[in-house]
Amino acid sequence: MIPEVNPYNNYRGDGVATLFDYNFFIQNGSQLIVEHIDENDIVTRLEENIDYEIVVIEEEFGGYIKFPIKDSKFGILQENETLSLQLTLPFEQISEYGQSSLLDLNSIEFSLDYLTRLCQILKRQIERSVRVSEGSEATPEQLLETINNNAIVSTNVAALASQKANEAMESANIASGKVEELQNVYNNAKKDIEQSSAENIEELNKIKEEAANLLEEASDIVVSRLAIDVSNATSETKENIISWSLPDYSAITTYTFGTAVPSDGYVCAQVKVAAGTTATITIDGVNTFLFGSRGTSPWTHSPLFPVCKGQVVDCNNTQGIDSSYFMPLKGAN
Repeated sequence: MIPEVNPYNNYRGDGVATLFDYNFFIQNGSQLIVEHIDENDIVTRLEENIDYEIVVIEEEFGGYIKFPIKDSKFGILQENETLSLQLTLPFEQISEYGQSSLLDLNSIEFSLDYLTRLCQILKRQIERSVRVSEGSEATPEQLLETINNNAIVSTNVAALASQKANEAMESANIASGKVEELQNVYNNAKKDIEQSSAENIEELNKIKEEAANLLEEASDIVVSRLAIDVSNATSETKENIISWSLPDYSAITTYTFGTAVPSDGYVCAQVKVAAGTTATITIDGVNTFLFGSRGTSPWTHSPLFPVCKGQVVDCNNTQGIDSSYFMPLKGAN
């Protein structure tokens, strides 16, 4: 008899425990996999009688192991480490049954138990696999493709946000320099005023005019180029910097392929590809995205990708483009 149990036991370390139970039946050490997962999620398969030893075996409801043992290169399991004990069996049927009126019921039960344990292993592997809903038309490959595409978009958005942060830092440095220059002009003007006479009035007016021009220039930089000290920025300011690199959906406009985009932003296109063919999206003539169709029906794709001001996006599909849009960045205006 095999009870309904999970064919694995996972343990998080506490810096003390060295005995770990497994709650499933095994006949020998080859039917048990023991893995060590460190704080960086690096998995190492441990060796019996080198890293661990099986203390209790061939018990109906499991047994336990001792880890680590004397010759192991591993120490006692810590809080940021995991030990995984897993049932493993070869996929085979080794019991032969001949024609007889005296069947060995123990042998039959052993075979059924073996099949049950195999089913428990398969159930666990299926639970940890990539799956899609039964009614969905998507395949696991398409699901992974979507995940990978989203990861690319996220990476591009992060890079754009970093670029905007660097530009903000540069603007802040420029503004800081202008303010310092203005302060120097002011100090010099003040000194000249204290020492001035009637003959120096004209020169003094020139200094005042220069100071006024510098003040206006510094003010323009502060207003138009985000003159802030990024290293001391508040959480709200940081959130604004990040939001400026995100698309402004309220300003969405129709985009015509083959034309230059008016500012930094994102282009979204619905590209319909004829059955058995492919279509390529290019940015400034460089092949960037390749789409294809499966089966005998056209396939529709809706890519979303970042672009810089003045870049030209085009597509060479065979079935036509349903629609395409341009969304400027919130920080582009």
